[in-house]
Amino acid sequence: HDILRTRFETGPDGVVPVVDDAARPLFTIETLPATEGDPACGLPVRLAELASQRFDLATGPLLRMHLIGLTDGAHVLFMVMH
Repeated sequence: HDILRTRFETGPDGVVPVVDDAARPLFTIETLPATEGDPACGLPVRLAELASQRFDLATGPLLRMHLIGLTDGAHVLFMVMH
């Protein structure tokens, strides 16, 4: 989809959308440190950190996906879009 490959550059006529030839979504995989009791206790803090990262509209990508492992077989897929 064009919208997933679009970034925005500033030119002489103002801001213009640029559609890249190939999509460049950012996809990371990580595992939260083990904790006793609730394996997801650090999840809200980590999600807030990921959500607060700024986007660079000129270079993209404008979609970031993070797969966060909690325990064996339990994961959270967190997607952040501009």
